[in-house]
Amino acid sequence: MIRYFGILLAFYSGAAAAVTFEQVQRDVFEFSCAGGGCHGGSVFPTLLADRSFSEIVNVKSRQNRNLFLIEPFNPTDSYLLRKIENRDIFGDLMPQSGPIALERQQLLRDWIVGGALEFGEPESSTSNNFSAQAFLQTTSSSSNVSFTHLINTSDTPLEFVGTLYNGDGSRLGAESQSLHTGVVAPQGRLILPSDELERLFGVDPWSGPAVMEIRSTSNFRVMTRLTSPSGLISNTNCVTTNQVDNVVGFDSSDVTYIRFINTGDESITDITGSLYDESGNLIGAADSVLVETLPPRSQVWRSRDRLSSAVGDSWNGTASLKINTPPAALKLLNLNYINNETFFNFSCYESATAQTENRSALVPPPTPRYGY
Repeated sequence: MIRYFGILLAFYSGAAAAVTFEQVQRDVFEFSCAGGGCHGGSVFPTLLADRSFSEIVNVKSRQNRNLFLIEPFNPTDSYLLRKIENRDIFGDLMPQSGPIALERQQLLRDWIVGGALEFGEPESSTSNNFSAQAFLQTTSSSSNVSFTHLINTSDTPLEFVGTLYNGDGSRLGAESQSLHTGVVAPQGRLILPSDELERLFGVDPWSGPAVMEIRSTSNFRVMTRLTSPSGLISNTNCVTTNQVDNVVGFDSSDVTYIRFINTGDESITDITGSLYDESGNLIGAADSVLVETLPPRSQVWRSRDRLSSAVGDSWNGTASLKINTPPAALKLLNLNYINNETFFNFSCYESATAQTENRSALVPPPTPRYGY
């Protein structure tokens, strides 16, 4: 179940493409609903071109009197869309012959998000220009349970939409899916467990950890708490960009895993790096290929053993891994697997900053780096 702190009620107004009612009528209602003796006049609501708008927009559902069939700006609570997406409904899925194509479902959703206008074309929303990622979202079937916290650090109520990507970069469910009803108040938070994300996106448990891109209209922060089978909790949403500082050696029972994450829209090829021991000595070969190809939005693991094989040598103690000319879209997640049950994240770090010559001057403290 989603957990809310400081939630106010409001309409959803997330990002969507500009969609007209004419498109929805032609590509959704007439294509899938109004024919075959269904919603062509004999079954409420009538979805013929001359009657559909007046029978669905701001009209109460007969199956769920608490909801409108179409509520402008609010796809989550629009009952007609719920029927088409087969979520939280009474009776049968619409249409009864089976679900319509996802792109047609998205067309209806985008029209509602744009205000469900009868005439004219809404402007495409470009207001959701604040984005961040949850980098390690486990599934409900995993023994390590993740809870992603979205914290509103702005001065205004916010709504959040998300897009979920599997390890191979493929999208899971709809793009820019609403992550809640209502809004999150300033300094409030929304907590999303994996089973709730599976319900929201309408997907089965995915294979391995996923990445979720989250968007909103102002500042927010993301933290993912991973609970291990022992009950120990760690934050897995801290990433770095060009160096990993805690690669434990072969004299330790802990095992290091580095997750290479491509947050961009283009493939990254031939990711190379060098390992250095505690004395600064190069381990094995310099600039060894660690990942040959990383498709857009995808992620791969490299264990300590895989890193050792890549450079052609082993080490004791704690090593550092430095990536050669990392692209901006590359993010690195440095996890240690401890006691065969718990992942701890060692990606966070603080960079030293130059101090002024005048030691009596007030010098601001260094700014923590979190890799966003």
